[in-house]
Amino acid sequence: MEEKRQAGARVATSIGTAFQHADADEVCSSILNLSSGGVFILANNPLPIDSQLSMRFHLPGDTEIIDVRGRVVWIKQRSSVFPAGMGIQFTELSPTHQRKIEAFVEAQLRSH
Repeated sequence: MEEKRQAGARVATSIGTAFQHADADEVCSSILNLSSGGVFILANNPLPIDSQLSMRFHLPGDTEIIDVRGRVVWIKQRSSVFPAGMGIQFTELSPTHQRKIEAFVEAQLRSH
């Protein structure tokens, strides 16, 4: 069965993030696109599919840190066209942070 990709519309962005898997060290990276259901994160060594992770970031123009938990649902190896990374589906996200992400995505879509 094919894995369902992130819910809703996605917007291209460049947001700094830090993520951590299990007891591994925290890794700093960038979010390249964002939707209400998840993100695509740059990662030279993507985690295996179904890996659980925690991540934190803040939306442009907002100082509040968004803490989420997610699951790797797809990975992309580096190619001549695309960078390596992983698609993360949010699995734990507060309703307040969910609304903030939805508002950010909607505002970005309206501005383009």
